[in-house]
Amino acid sequence: MATAYIEEYSGAGGTTGILGQDGMTARQPASANTNVTYTTATQSTAFQATTRLIRLQASKTTVLHFAIGANPTATANSPYIPAGDHEYFGVEGGHKVSCYDGSS
Repeated sequence: MATAYIEEYSGAGGTTGILGQDGMTARQPASANTNVTYTTATQSTAFQATTRLIRLQASKTTVLHFAIGANPTATANSPYIPAGDHEYFGVEGGHKVSCYDGSS
């Protein structure tokens, strides 16, 4: 079994890099933190109504296939995050993330 780590944010803030390019960052602090233990496809709890951005991190040792939506089911064909890596996604409040290791 592996664990996915989910941080929820109500929005993003803009930044300007040292070369003048614009970027986006999560507006801290996170409004919620959730862990999902998964092997087969497992859904998180629903995101808070104000959540607009999540940070999704894979377990250090297991790839994370994921799907995001009102009633998602991740499969081996779903997008994935490599073990130990993370990504940010825009989401809707009330949606969930489904997590799957891709091999069970």
